[in-house]
Amino acid sequence: MLKRVLPRLKKLLSFFKKDLKVLLPQLYLIGILIGFIVLLLYAAFPNLFVCTALLGQEVCFPTGIFIGMVISLPGYIIAGNIMTKLPTLPAAISFLIVVIVSILFYYLVGLFFDKFKKAAYEERIRLIVLAIFILLLTMIVVLI
Repeated sequence: MLKRVLPRLKKLLSFFKKDLKVLLPQLYLIGILIGFIVLLLYAAFPNLFVCTALLGQEVCFPTGIFIGMVISLPGYIIAGNIMTKLPTLPAAISFLIVVIVSILFYYLVGLFFDKFKKAAYEERIRLIVLAIFILLLTMIVVLI
């Protein structure tokens, strides 16, 4: 039995032995899938909810929705601020935009770390300055 399991386990682990620019979006999508599965389990186990303080009030969510919201936070911050300027969109399109922006965010973070690992000292300094500039630009967009 162990002889049959080990090759499958190695194949599964080779799926995750990739650059971070590929690994982070994959882990994000796996997290969304886990959140959806936990949300489906909420129907059978109604005590699967999380209560948290939000804007000074205690708010309770099913755990699956909470998992999806937490890992999609970059998409909510970036796309949410852009979508406030647009007319009201259907919920499915808004959700799709948030997921796509989150995947793009995790891809760019992984790309940054991949380049940082392979870069020389001067290039690392340039990448750090670029990352700080992008973070400041994002904070300005959030505040507008």
